[in-house]
Amino acid sequence: MHLVDPDVTEEWHPADWDQYGKAAGHIRNNHMVSLGADLCLPFPLGESRGTRGCMLAAQKAGIPMKAAVSLPAPDGLNDDLMGRAIYELNKLGTIMPNPLSGESAIEVFEIPNAMKPQGAPKELRFLRFVADLMPYVGQP
Repeated sequence: MHLVDPDVTEEWHPADWDQYGKAAGHIRNNHMVSLGADLCLPFPLGESRGTRGCMLAAQKAGIPMKAAVSLPAPDGLNDDLMGRAIYELNKLGTIMPNPLSGESAIEVFEIPNAMKPQGAPKELRFLRFVADLMPYVGQP
């Protein structure tokens, strides 16, 4: 199973912390949004205001968004784990319905050993939950 699509072009946009200091991340994020994109794939860490600000800017620019959370799954996929994934995704925004069924759509992928968090035991299973998302509007 591949988590990276070979037809997707990745772009690297480092923030210039030396020139802009603490504002560098926001400047970089606004620049990325201004370039346009087919899709926004945010990876917020904790309560990252910068990532959430970029998510809101992408939404205002009309860029569709998918968000993902990765969770340990020692017992495989079950109702408790799905509930936790929904809870974590809903912290980022509203999970958008599938255009065909109208139901919330979450894709689930098993994470290969090479992509597991550093230090995670190889025998511990991790699942990645991906959903179309509309971020909450408000202050980042």
